Amino acid sequence: MLEKNLSSEKMEEREINTLKSEHLNEGVKPIIFCVGTIQDFQNDPGPVRKIDRPGDDENIANVDYWAKHKKLISENFKNAKYQSYVISPADEKNKISKSYRDCTGVVLSGIDKETNKAISILTHQDPTYFLADESHANKFFSDLEERVIELKKRCVPGTIDAGIFGGNYAVSDKYDDRWDDEASNEQFRENHYDSITSISDELFDMLGFEPVIFTGPKTNTEGDSNDDVFFDNENRRLYIVRPEVGNVTTESYLPSDVNKQSKKWEDEWEASRLVTVREEEMQRLKNEAEDKKKTETLYAKIMSTFFSKKK
Repeated sequence: MLEKNLSSEKMEEREINTLKSEHLNEGVKPIIFCVGTIQDFQNDPGPVRKIDRPGDDENIANVDYWAKHKKLISENFKNAKYQSYVISPADEKNKISKSYRDCTGVVLSGIDKETNKAISILTHQDPTYFLADESHANKFFSDLEERVIELKKRCVPGTIDAGIFGGNYAVSDKYDDRWDDEASNEQFRENHYDSITSISDELFDMLGFEPVIFTGPKTNTEGDSNDDVFFDNENRRLYIVRPEVGNVTTESYLPSDVNKQSKKWEDEWEASRLVTVREEEMQRLKNEAEDKKKTETLYAKIMSTFFSKKK
């Protein structure tokens, strides 16, 4: 299991329990997240249905990881280059972003001092981009800090909440067709860990509290496995649509507990793998028994025909 330790200084400083909303003023609601499959949300009359039709509503900002750099900059998003990261403006719009596969996301929300309305920021970043090079990391965190500073200046103290979500933790021995060795998967696990801890450390330094990790990463590494999100700005509610739910990867936790959580992800995946192995073995034995029965039946028919002809 990949395991690292946060510095003792960071651990000692993190006394505010954001899972219990201790960083918020009394009466200020935290960001609530809802995670489910597209089937779970199929009867939802509003937000989730808008994920696939962002252009239908001018009050929705599409934090489009796949958009061209020039387009993003012209719309006041922060972006280094194509497929690096996207950071939305701090505003009153609802926000969507699609296809968080290996990428992680951050959502921040506060109450504007002048309007008394919620404003928010949504990000979509690729760990392999900003972790690969110090200059990339400096650019990403500088852009993120600029947005967070703006949010802090505009918002009532004690109303800002923040959370992290997404990512992929390649537990299996093979990470789809792109990677075929354990070393590659170890790198993906390390990237996820470093993405979560580095972003949470930066946010802690900017905000003075740990962001909540709303969900763990996906551990299903076969085929397309993406998270899509919709953030309802006014109601401070984050909808996360992912392929599978109901396991420990959908639990929320604090960044300081990431080692404990990653052990859960790996244990659950291993238990699931063993169940699959047993089921496959049972199916193999069943198929062998059926083949044997078919062979015996065929042999009996042949022998019956042979003796009938002799008579």
